[in-house]
Amino acid sequence: MILAAIPFFLLSCILFLIAQKLTTDRLKRFPGPRLAAWTDLWRVLDTYFGSHKPPSSIILHRKYGDIVRVGPNALTFSNPQAIKDIYGTDNRYPKSEMYHVFAPSAGGHVTPSLFSSLDITWHDNLRRAVNPAFNLSALVQYEPFVDNTTREFLSQLSHRYADKPGTEGVVRLHEWMHWYAFDVIGEITYGSPFGALKNASDIDGILAKTHRFLAYGMWAGYMPLIDKLTFKNPVLLWLHRRGYVTSAPNPVVTWALKYQQASRPNNNNNQEDKPQPLLEKFLGAKETHPSIITDKEVLSMGLSAILAGSESTGVTLTAIFYYILKNPSVLATLQAELDTAFPTAASTTPIEFKHAFALPYLDACLEETFRLHPAARFTAERLLPPQGAHISSQKIPGGTLVGINAWALHHRADVFGSDVDSYIPERWLPRPTEPYEQERARIDAMSRTLFHFGAGRFGCISKNVSLLEMYKVVPAVLRAFEMSLEDPGREWRFEDGSFVNVSGVDVRLRRRRTTDGS
Repeated sequence: MILAAIPFFLLSCILFLIAQKLTTDRLKRFPGPRLAAWTDLWRVLDTYFGSHKPPSSIILHRKYGDIVRVGPNALTFSNPQAIKDIYGTDNRYPKSEMYHVFAPSAGGHVTPSLFSSLDITWHDNLRRAVNPAFNLSALVQYEPFVDNTTREFLSQLSHRYADKPGTEGVVRLHEWMHWYAFDVIGEITYGSPFGALKNASDIDGILAKTHRFLAYGMWAGYMPLIDKLTFKNPVLLWLHRRGYVTSAPNPVVTWALKYQQASRPNNNNNQEDKPQPLLEKFLGAKETHPSIITDKEVLSMGLSAILAGSESTGVTLTAIFYYILKNPSVLATLQAELDTAFPTAASTTPIEFKHAFALPYLDACLEETFRLHPAARFTAERLLPPQGAHISSQKIPGGTLVGINAWALHHRADVFGSDVDSYIPERWLPRPTEPYEQERARIDAMSRTLFHFGAGRFGCISKNVSLLEMYKVVPAVLRAFEMSLEDPGREWRFEDGSFVNVSGVDVRLRRRRTTDGS
């Protein structure tokens, strides 16, 4: 009798839980996938199995509207007003536990960073201490590092691919762009490149290891319990700290620590006429703010550069070359702008950032790339306080996870036009047939809607460094080479990861002769 009653008891429990869910569900008025209302496993599966295509947020918001339920306690927004409502500087909404999954560990210790830390006070104090190293006025100090890496980049592409016959002259540009971004961040952060360009390979497999770590953080971040049971299991961390259990530390931590120790500045490095890498600035901030910055924070800043700075920039650089090569009229217009702006300069002479930044069509091409292919795949989640908040004119209950995914936001036709799915840099330029003030208002509205670097207190601190790299290397490559896709009819392939990586961007190169014959 007792055994026979067990199935009915279990069925009653299940029906009770379903009834309780239906009657107490605070977010039931918001539409979304049915499974998402019951479990965060929907987001994990959507991310894990949907990683080889564009993020699903575009489809979800076009189907369900400005607010979509993506979890039992999670909403995503695509209305531009939500940027201010969620990420405004007056708000102190903490990041979700997803970010903590991106914190690597070594020796039983978790290494937080500006990106992964959930402690707002710690984040704000550290950011204020190191912010001078990332502002616009500091960029000029990093230009020599970018120039060094760019020269190496052009040299490697020249002798390995340019003017070679057949398939020998075809470069897998998606690989080289990541190697370039990796070496640049090495120069800027530690004063020397990592060597990916020189060796035409992923040194020590660190890029692949970084990619796998970030990919794991992406899908596991939507169900942090996975991470708590595995890599950040408190019992295992405790055993690691006491030496009872040993395992290889996170390779990214080991890599960053190795370069931090090898690049410690000496007296000769402090000459005023020698550019200072970020490491020196971090160590200087440590001396100025000893209560805020220790060696652990210095390490975390280097980790942030390696983990996010290289992969995100490599994604965007691959995207901009893919789009301009896919659109020959865009390439021709951009090439003409460069030739007009620099008619006599040798193609190997670096262009200063201030001059490249002033080129309107180059700027339009980059802005359109940021819009159409934002590097981050994940949703920037925040946790609402107990009293809740008004977001996009809707009262959202306290304790809800809310966020914006750039892919949905950047594909709004009411902001960017009916041709929102096409790569059209001209949308960022004033149309001569329309009143200028009206056009400026239109472009400003689009600019305010871009979310590729995030927004608010947790926005990307190194965005200016990334912009420096992109505005300098794109003109450098186009002035040095004639470029074309090996197969113009073939589409690129989306890859997994927390950043929207792509492959299949195979490009044919040929040395380009400029007007001065160089």
